[in-house]
Amino acid sequence: MTLEFKNMYIGKSGIVSGKEEKEGPLSKYIDKECDNFNNEKTYLKSEIKMGKESIDIALKKNKMKKEDIDIVIGGDLTENLAATTYTVENIESSFIGLYSACASFNLSLILSGLLLNEKDLKILVVTSSHNKVSEKEFRNPTEYGAPKSLTSSKTVTGAVATIVSRKKTKVKITKATIGKIANYNFSDPMNMGASMAPSAVDTLINHLKNTKTTIKDYDLILTGDLGKYASKIFLEILKKEYKIDIKGIYKDCASMIYKTDKENLYAGSSGPTTSAMILLTKIYDLISQKKLRKVLLIATGALFSKISVDQKERILGISHLIELEGEN
Repeated sequence: MTLEFKNMYIGKSGIVSGKEEKEGPLSKYIDKECDNFNNEKTYLKSEIKMGKESIDIALKKNKMKKEDIDIVIGGDLTENLAATTYTVENIESSFIGLYSACASFNLSLILSGLLLNEKDLKILVVTSSHNKVSEKEFRNPTEYGAPKSLTSSKTVTGAVATIVSRKKTKVKITKATIGKIANYNFSDPMNMGASMAPSAVDTLINHLKNTKTTIKDYDLILTGDLGKYASKIFLEILKKEYKIDIKGIYKDCASMIYKTDKENLYAGSSGPTTSAMILLTKIYDLISQKKLRKVLLIATGALFSKISVDQKERILGISHLIELEGEN
């Protein structure tokens, strides 16, 4: 399903990250750095604190107060969206929590666009992830010392908050395509990218068909967090099955967060904060400066849980796409 948004603009954002993320290519865009515990007793409380700090920063940049927010939309990787729920508990606005794994931020933006089509609102969109929290949720606690494969990823430690409204800014979201669940019989939680790559292809192809556009209409196509191995699968499927070559205008967000010379990053970064950070920093900047005209961001998600992995269930893929343009 492809949607069109009439007046949807992205405001200024608040971004908090861990030490390794701050040391990477996005350093100049990150508002605040914290360590794993962030002066809290648990990793989950650290993630919640990062989320609250990102919201405070975003509100300050947009010259807003919590009372100005009409609705909060967001999600994360924790069980029952615990991080997001506690992050926004003191904001007395309507709240919608969404889960679409690492594609949650794009899904939150898509729902925001639908609401803005109907009513003039000020929407706070949030997401967060924490490496230590995610390891416990989806694999094994890092204290176990379990070895990882090269295809595994490193979940970003960070939080992002932004304001979406009808108020004109330099960057707008014009269209979106909601993805379908893809099942290709992958079951390895250490290779989530392989389960997501086919869904990313499907969503991109549907967007091109529904909008009657071609690859030549876009300056940049981004996937969320396929990683360096699965991004090759994504490109191969596009080329072999659809005769489409996007290598010259394609990047995967997973390769844009950390320093490339780090040995412990495996296939790259992951988590909903990965694509959110890239979108609201470097891409936002390039669109604002009119160095990019039209951009597609395909956020990718692997749908599974601790229980489904233990029971040897397949890992399903989902991808949600947003189309961004600069305001003339």
